[in-house]
Amino acid sequence: MILRRTILLVSLVMILIIGKSQQVLLNEDFSSWPPQNWTILSGPGSNASGDGVWHSYYSTGAYVRYVNSTMMHNEWLITPYINVPAAGLDVVKLNWKWTAEYFSYFVGNATYDPDLKVKISIDSGATWQMLWVEDDSAMVVNSGVTDWPWIDEKDYLSEIDITQYAGNNIKVAFQLKGNYPLLYFCLDNVSVFMQSPTDIELKKITTKPYFLPGNVDIKGEVENVGVQVINSFDVSYNIDGGTESAVYSVSGLSLANGDTYSFTHNLPHNFTVDGTYTVNLSISNVNGGGESQMANNVLSKDIIIDHLFIPKRTIFEEFTGSTCSACVILADNTLDSFFINKVVPEEYTLIKYQMNFPGAGDPYYTSQCGVRASMYSVYGIPHFVMDGSKVPHASVMTQGTEVFYQYYEDNKEYNATMSIEATHNLDIPNKDLDVTVKINSRVSYSNIKLYVAVVEKQTTGNVGSNGQTEFDQVFMKMLPGAGGKTINLTANQQATFQITGDLNGTFIEEMNDLEIIVFVQKTDKTMLQSTVSGAPTGIEKVDSKEVHIYPNPANDEIYIKNAQGTNIKIIDLQGRVLISDYCSDNNTQIDVSYLSKGVYFVQIIVDNNIKTKKIIIE
Repeated sequence: MILRRTILLVSLVMILIIGKSQQVLLNEDFSSWPPQNWTILSGPGSNASGDGVWHSYYSTGAYVRYVNSTMMHNEWLITPYINVPAAGLDVVKLNWKWTAEYFSYFVGNATYDPDLKVKISIDSGATWQMLWVEDDSAMVVNSGVTDWPWIDEKDYLSEIDITQYAGNNIKVAFQLKGNYPLLYFCLDNVSVFMQSPTDIELKKITTKPYFLPGNVDIKGEVENVGVQVINSFDVSYNIDGGTESAVYSVSGLSLANGDTYSFTHNLPHNFTVDGTYTVNLSISNVNGGGESQMANNVLSKDIIIDHLFIPKRTIFEEFTGSTCSACVILADNTLDSFFINKVVPEEYTLIKYQMNFPGAGDPYYTSQCGVRASMYSVYGIPHFVMDGSKVPHASVMTQGTEVFYQYYEDNKEYNATMSIEATHNLDIPNKDLDVTVKINSRVSYSNIKLYVAVVEKQTTGNVGSNGQTEFDQVFMKMLPGAGGKTINLTANQQATFQITGDLNGTFIEEMNDLEIIVFVQKTDKTMLQSTVSGAPTGIEKVDSKEVHIYPNPANDEIYIKNAQGTNIKIIDLQGRVLISDYCSDNNTQIDVSYLSKGVYFVQIIVDNNIKTKKIIIE
């Protein structure tokens, strides 16, 4: 019946959105009464009192009600002076939230003819001009109300353009006049703001901060913060204030207010020398024209080029379970979209430990899950850990994919101190696993931990009470034990470790559906690096004989030896597949003459198993 504060959150969010890069001139939510500097008065002919004059309704809005048929109303609720600057290219809007009762008495009642009128004055209230009235169908519908007749006791948001009054000190009045028993009108969230009709904001440069020398894509994200739909814009950039790149035109869009769009400039920049560089990115020619707000069209970001750069692969550890309803909500609202749309598999590893609570707990819980939970002080689930640190639950994980992705971007470490190469041999009949781990560290470490986690990519046998029927990345066993293996590393010296384990007695459903995750962690829980083990060494086509790629560095062509019957992909540092080929013989030649100078990765693929090698094109 009235404008409840919970419902009004919708309009508050709207005001925040439209005002984020514009100027809010007035924003009144009537949380205190009387509202500061507003005028409340009864005009000529009024004999109203009590609920018949404008008053507060439990701090949820301004409220006025017809009390009886003898009470005549001429009740005014008037804003303070609002100094509206000259608009230029901007538009000026007035909006307010309202609800009323009854339409049939408000509209077309010849006996009483009650009205709620919205008026504006530019002469301190000496004269008033009509902006809106509740019984004018054109005015109501044009203000954004989709119902005519409007529906009793339904909350509406009306918005009208008052740009013609820009350059004046204005006042806005809400006038209730006439009478009829038991009618009421409730008002809330009155806002006056200036907004650019066309306004794009360059929200961030999404190019990663660390790269090896070579071609680097320049990426960004924009948001439409104006009124008009954005169909096109131009992008250009320079490095350290140097020569501006060619313009890259983005078109074919339909971005409404609040929509975002990610882009990649079509011309990458080729970095050849180690160092720190500043990328200056700018947006122009929006919808083929100009904007009144240009300050939000430019951003800068430093990136580091290092020929010794080692990309760090983030490791996520989730404590979850099939009897946890909140875990399903977290997956639906945050995690599923994050892993599908925001990151690529090469950027992260993921382990999900099934817990023995709430209630009966997950049937795939093991004591090793408990050891990891104890290390991270897990007392409730879901509990999400990124690189050894808990991700805040209430302020991040429950706020949806975008908030979690921003947290990931803000907290991710891109540069690692070590690289890990892992391969494994799986004896399926006997369920024996043998993992070879090679670590090259740029820093010496003592008493750190090496872990090998066996996870199953998908399980169905651990159904509980939360409605899930399939589970992914389910932890099965830690090798060589729950506490890992204590190792020491010497800077710039490769260390090789052999980890073996027996997978009998685990909950593994399909032995050919396993992923072997290798990670190194300090005793303070800091993660140093993680990786996924490559193709099992028992697959003859790739790993039982060494694959050779030569020459390396290369200029015009490369030869791949001992890879007959495999698929070959050459990928740049941004993950783009530039060459895809099939090795039909044992010494395949591939033309790379058209590739730019830089570092690339060659993937040798058989079935779902991948071996990756690095090459340099000079």
